[in-house]
Amino acid sequence: MMDLSVKAKLQLYTLILAVASLIEFGSVADFCSNLDNCTGRIGWALASGVISFVISAAYFALYKFKEDLADKFDAYVSGFMVLWWTVTVPFTTSDFAVGNVYYFSWVAFFAAIMWCFNCLVSRGIVSPDDVKRVVFERHNQQKDVDEPAEMRADSSLEEHRRDDDALEKVEV
Repeated sequence: MMDLSVKAKLQLYTLILAVASLIEFGSVADFCSNLDNCTGRIGWALASGVISFVISAAYFALYKFKEDLADKFDAYVSGFMVLWWTVTVPFTTSDFAVGNVYYFSWVAFFAAIMWCFNCLVSRGIVSPDDVKRVVFERHNQQKDVDEPAEMRADSSLEEHRRDDDALEKVEV
């Protein structure tokens, strides 16, 4: 698999976010055209898609043509987009969850998370290895909690037997 550069990943996730936002607000606008007014949740969903599209499309262009300017604020803007979609997803995936609105709200949310994560990686604030370590440590801790005490005792007995067998082979 081809390894993408950090710049390419930032461009990719802003492009995915822009396309998902465009589809989301287009679907909401189509839904809205059949109603008399678009207020409340529907209005929020429409505004969210438009604002997200404008911001992510602008950042895609900045990464392409003015990378130094994009690098100054992208961590803050991408963090804002994560918060923005964290608030938006519950509105767009509940009562009136039209297919494209539902799915592309989630796509936009995860694209914003990945954009923010890659911004933090590009600044050296976090590394993918840190995330793996935290995830696997929690996974291993959870396994220890889920495993009954008898099984842990049996496995430690087995480990001691293997250690004893290894010592016997060394002594011979």
